[in-house]
Amino acid sequence: MKENMKKIIILIVLISCTINYNCVYASFADYSDEDAKKETEKLVQEQEKKYNVTKSSNNYLKNLKVNDYEITPNFDKQIINYEIKEEVFADEIQIQAEKDDEKAFISGNENITLNSRRK
Repeated sequence: MKENMKKIIILIVLISCTINYNCVYASFADYSDEDAKKETEKLVQEQEKKYNVTKSSNNYLKNLKVNDYEITPNFDKQIINYEIKEEVFADEIQIQAEKDDEKAFISGNENITLNSRRK
């Protein structure tokens, strides 16, 4: 029983610390209501700016190529699926994708090992 109470108290302290860590407090002596509101808005804007720097709402590609092969249909940022119509004898192909927005992130822009169906 004593051990369970100790765990509960620790949990309450951790939750309290987490809640307090994410709050912004202004002393009545330091800020008027208007000043506190302005300061809070300023802090929120700084945080939004800080965390949105690496994000992009643009998920389009500017260009897409597969080295040594022609993709079909021709690249169009509105099209998702492409094919290589010619037979591929290589064990891997290199995909080159160019992002439309510099803040965007691309994965899979590399050499891709192919699973051979030939024996």
